[in-house]
Amino acid sequence: MEFSVSSVLSLAYLLSVINYYVGLVLYAMPAPIAVKRFGLRMSYHGAIAALLVMLYGSLVYVVELTFKTLGLSWESLSSFYTRSSLLASGFYSMAALLASFRSHILGIVPDAMRNLVSIILNTAYRNLMRASILIGTSEAMVKLVASLAYHYWDKLVLLGVLLYSLPAGVGRKAGASLIASGIVLYIAVPLLPLWVNMWLDSVAKSNPIAALVGGLGYAKPTLYMLWGNVVDHSGLGQGYTIALWRGGVPLVARSGYASYIVTYPLEPGTYLLQVYAGPIVVKSRVVSIPDECLESESPFTDLLTVIQLLVNNLLYGRVVQCKYDVMLENVLMLGEHILVEWPSTVQVLSYDYNQSDDGVFVNISFEGSGVVKVCACCGCSVDSLSGIIVEKEEQEDGVSCSYYRVEDSTVIAITARECGATFSSVAPQGGIQYPLLDFLLHDIPMAVYMLAMGYAAGVWSYLMLLSLLIYGFGRVLGESGVLVIRIRY
Repeated sequence: MEFSVSSVLSLAYLLSVINYYVGLVLYAMPAPIAVKRFGLRMSYHGAIAALLVMLYGSLVYVVELTFKTLGLSWESLSSFYTRSSLLASGFYSMAALLASFRSHILGIVPDAMRNLVSIILNTAYRNLMRASILIGTSEAMVKLVASLAYHYWDKLVLLGVLLYSLPAGVGRKAGASLIASGIVLYIAVPLLPLWVNMWLDSVAKSNPIAALVGGLGYAKPTLYMLWGNVVDHSGLGQGYTIALWRGGVPLVARSGYASYIVTYPLEPGTYLLQVYAGPIVVKSRVVSIPDECLESESPFTDLLTVIQLLVNNLLYGRVVQCKYDVMLENVLMLGEHILVEWPSTVQVLSYDYNQSDDGVFVNISFEGSGVVKVCACCGCSVDSLSGIIVEKEEQEDGVSCSYYRVEDSTVIAITARECGATFSSVAPQGGIQYPLLDFLLHDIPMAVYMLAMGYAAGVWSYLMLLSLLIYGFGRVLGESGVLVIRIRY
């Protein structure tokens, strides 16, 4: 005998009818009130079960109509699953390649870099394996639930109707849960990509590198740039730069721990730079690059060098690499040794800058009132020739800064002698930094981990939400077949 839908429905209808008539008999018997109430519940439950059997076809039709009305599609889930599978397999493949070629890579690098490269490879391998396990496990669960919902949802509803029809309501709760599972899974599972993308969207906004690694459509950086004084420990040489190109408009550049810079071109030679700490803009500045700095014989021939100058100005309040004077919004860089910064209440009328073997000579004419900051790099012996009172003096990382009080029209004359290194060779903000190492040992592993955690959290939280919906729907459906009637004599 073939176990078809019609045979299951026939069996369920027969059970519901038996349940109904047995309940009527118990209710009509001269028996205690408890037996009569039990018979009444059986009779009502049998009627509800028979109604479910007769409405099975209509229920399936309504569910499919709701699916189409909501514009749901299994193709989107299939595409999402394919992308997830590729991401998990890609992470695993990269981890396998690192494990296979680790000894070969360590064999060709210089001895001075072997320990560093070994740490980088081990860190990358661990994080790639963790990411592949997280995404792979979540992907397998998505495949299982999606396959169950797509191929067997109507069978779940059918089996639920059969269990619901069992006499005395012994299968009422189980049957209600199966009916709820089939309906909820069929309608809700195709919405899984939208839920997971919400999590990935938050990951992309908080960590642009994760967006680049995962190929997410939320981050649209053109270039991800990293630079710094990578010397001593790495042996890579000063000013080592990495660039990753992607499609889009803004530029994202590394600027320290968990902060990023986005540049927007306003007009030729003018840029808006914004420093982001997570999704929050913490600093913003309009920067202009003089035309002479963009001439072919200048150091700005390379685009990366131009961007590096812009970012350094925004981050550290100084400009490097340009052999000409650079006037920014409220910063004046004179050569590679003198930097002047002033408040918005002060304007620069004119300046004169000369450099010779005897030192650096500067004359700056100001208008307005406020405190002007003058910094000299590095190890320069600075003398003020104008006689203006110095508010205070600071010295950090080889850079000596003096603060001058400016009133109305004031001219500051400065002489800097015995200047050695330049601003470009001084580590910013508290000692030598290694942005490249930070990028390889912290940023990329953290981006991979956040991407995998965002995906896994999205998948498992959605499955928990489906479980709650199934439980609630099944609870309502199961309790709807219970009617307690108080009979008074």
